[in-house]
Order: sequence, then structure tokens, then C-alpha cells
Amino acid sequence: MTREMIFDQLDRTIRKMRTIRMFQVLFDCAVVYGIICVIVDGTRVTLFNQTMVQNNAMIVVLLIGAFIRHQMLLKAQAINWVNKL
Repeated sequence: MTREMIFDQLDRTIRKMRTIRMFQVLFDCAVVYGIICVIVDGTRVTLFNQTMVQNNAMIVVLLIGAFIRHQMLLKAQAINWVNKL
């Protein structure tokens, strides 16, 4: 590979990583917003067009956040594994 090809590949990789990071920030903000809404609101909340009690909504928000975080960690592990090859 030439030096120019290496830098082109690095630029594409950096752009992909920035895009992934942007989506992660959006999902994190959604989770934080959901948690704040559940804590501040009354006993019944509406989440994803479903009315539920506060405790159930909190569990749903935390599970979604944990799932998203888990997926990001799996992707990071896969990238590290590929880089070691």
C-alpha cells in the first residue's frame, strides 16, 4: 500500500468512527431524557406510545440503555480483535 492509500483508509475509518460516536451520543441523550422524565413525572408515564406505571417505564429505559451499551462494547471488541490479526 502506498502512503496515500493508507491515509485515505484512515480518513474513511475516522469518518465512520465519528458517525458511530454521534449516534451513540444521540442514544445516550434519549436514555437520559427518558430517565429524567420518569423520575420527574407522576405515577403514570407514556413511553413509546404506551402508558405504564413509573417503575415499569424506568426498567424499560434502563434495559434499552444497557442493550445499546452492550452492542457498542461488542463492536469495540470486534474492532480490537480484527486489529490484532
